Amino acid sequence: MNDLPEAKAGDGSSLNMVSRFVGAAVGVAAVGSILASVYRDHLGRATAGLSGAKADTAHGSLQGALRVAGGLSRVADQRLTATAGDAFNAGGGVGYVVTALIAAAGAAWVWRALCPARDASAALADPAMGTVGAPAVPGR
Repeated sequence: MNDLPEAKAGDGSSLNMVSRFVGAAVGVAAVGSILASVYRDHLGRATAGLSGAKADTAHGSLQGALRVAGGLSRVADQRLTATAGDAFNAGGGVGYVVTALIAAAGAAWVWRALCPARDASAALADPAMGTVGAPAVPGR
């Protein structure tokens, strides 16, 4: 933003906001897909005795599973409710771990991209060296 002329600051700001919104939308979609996939896998056998429509509803969302569980016997209700909650928590856990790993990889990439070369920074930090690889000239 600092490199843009003042007349283009609004354009730069809007581009910055759009990139943030797109990144957030892609992140929500990715974490949501991971969560839904793990949820369906963990719910698996808990819906084995249900009709196809009820099983599909339970596999579709946590809310759907709780709605289906409400129409079952007390024991089946408690089992499906507990399994659906555990499946949702497992999906969230995997989704958030993947998000943390992506964030860590991004941070490492940015650190690496912004970190100056070690040889050049070591030479510049040595007060006996005026420039990289050359001794300082006294009196300058």
